[in-house]
Amino acid sequence: MKRIWILFLVAALAVSVMACSKNTDTAQDAVVNVESDPTAQIANPWVDHDSLEAACEDAKIDLKAPEMFFTDDEIVYRTMDQDIIEVQYTGADAETFTIRKGATEADISGDYTVYDYAGDVTVNDLTVTVKGMSESELFAASWVQDGHFYYVVSTIVIPADAMLSTISEIISMNAA
Repeated sequence: MKRIWILFLVAALAVSVMACSKNTDTAQDAVVNVESDPTAQIANPWVDHDSLEAACEDAKIDLKAPEMFFTDDEIVYRTMDQDIIEVQYTGADAETFTIRKGATEADISGDYTVYDYAGDVTVNDLTVTVKGMSESELFAASWVQDGHFYYVVSTIVIPADAMLSTISEIISMNAA
């Protein structure tokens, strides 16, 4: 009888040890290694706002932007931390035109596209870097004004005269 009790106690002890050592999920186990998991995504850093004024207040960056770019457009105002303010116009055919302003002179474009054409032009006495398919067909432009980096980009080709006219308007509206 003693042997049975001893075997029973040893078996119970073995089961207890195994149960206690069972691996349970922890918060650390739920962390995804972005380098090893190509499907991992970061959270959206942009915060949407109801108005340009609310976005400016949140970002602590003053930006003046044209009211409309496309006909029948939707306008989204958003910020990223206190570093960037953005106004994005979306037209009826889902084309977009985006204006960004940074808190500093650092490049906030986030644009790593290799364009067929890139060059500098002077608009309102500022050097503006333009990029696109050619000198006359542009997608993007950037410049520094009063200590801030500005960036505009379109999902459709904009004729150079229209792009430079829009940039001139933005520069004038935001002059110190």
